[in-house]
Amino acid sequence: MTQESTRVGVTMSDFAAANPPSFDIPAMICQPEKNFYYWLTSNHAPGVGAVVEFGTWLGSSTAYLSAGLRGREMHCYDNFRWYEDDNSKSEIKLKEGDDFFLLFSGNMERYGAKVVVHTSDIVDFTWDGGPIELLIIDAPKQASDLAKLLAVFAPHLIPGQTRIALQDYQHFPSYQISVVMDAIRASAALENVVVAVNSNLQPNTVSFLVTHPIDLSSVDEVVDTLKTWSSERINATWTRIRAPLPDQVRARMAPGLALFLYDAGHEDEALGVLAETPMDKTMLKRWKRMSELKHPMAGITPYETYPRLFRLMQETRLDPARAIPNDKRRESLLLALSLDREADPGLCLSAWKEVLALNSPRSNAAKRVVSLADQLDDRAELAEGLTALLEITPDDRVIRKRLSDLAIGAGQMT
Repeated sequence: MTQESTRVGVTMSDFAAANPPSFDIPAMICQPEKNFYYWLTSNHAPGVGAVVEFGTWLGSSTAYLSAGLRGREMHCYDNFRWYEDDNSKSEIKLKEGDDFFLLFSGNMERYGAKVVVHTSDIVDFTWDGGPIELLIIDAPKQASDLAKLLAVFAPHLIPGQTRIALQDYQHFPSYQISVVMDAIRASAALENVVVAVNSNLQPNTVSFLVTHPIDLSSVDEVVDTLKTWSSERINATWTRIRAPLPDQVRARMAPGLALFLYDAGHEDEALGVLAETPMDKTMLKRWKRMSELKHPMAGITPYETYPRLFRLMQETRLDPARAIPNDKRRESLLLALSLDREADPGLCLSAWKEVLALNSPRSNAAKRVVSLADQLDDRAELAEGLTALLEITPDDRVIRKRLSDLAIGAGQMT
């Protein structure tokens, strides 16, 4: 990937050419994101509205945004309360619940940032500052919280001018951010995706251009129904979300589909997705850490929602001997997951055939049977897997043609 590339009008870059100044402030963002924030205010803040950042922490992103504004004022929202997990992200060590406002304000004074501070939580904030030309969002991680934020700020956004930057869009446990933005796709178009170029950094930020007044009813519909969505709607939405993204971002967001399915009650399908999602040891360790993470404010992070899913993932990938009793369907699925990519392909194929026969989860099991049969060049098993897939998606012409070609090939061999 080059330093800057585009896909259907979407810019993908590390924004290194922005060449921002350097600020010595503890940060949860990486260098490409620092570059982007400086570039964003340098190029898209002409002064037709306010610049608003929701979620500042100690002020690293704020400093880069402010530097691009070159003396203009910006508005910052945060509750300025320290959480235990914050101690792992900097050398600063505070107690749970400590007020860190003086640290933030000291950083702003040290680097000359001009800020109007709003000390507030997501549940009780207001805005009376007129039009907004840039809205930078970090604090909300879930659909309900992002909906509250948009309900306050959306009437003040300027179609054709306002950019919305979302700091955790690429962060898979925060998948609901991307689902909300998909709901307003008729009003906001993906414009910039921050990526790492020739490095192992993992930026999470993207930005959207507001093109039309935002229809808040579509956001409310997501909040009200998200946990009742069918797996078909979930998969279609996730496919649409990932379509314009570069491969490295798609890979990093991929586990979000499992969380999406799990939230809507499709636990077996969620496990099936995890089985098909490539994960290295680093990713598995990250899953383990998130399964144990606690946060004192409900709704701020999604991690507490998923301990069971995270632990199931750990059990099936790192400790195959463990299984969930009294559920034949689940035991078969866990066995297949534990063997996958680690055992003889023939053994894996047998395990996935059992899952397929038990209809748990059928679509993912059929795909694994096809994949493993291809690997083993087992035409009979391949035909069985393709037949199962065709039963699930009878209008799929590609599968139908593969079955036809397979039958023709078998006929020629007899």
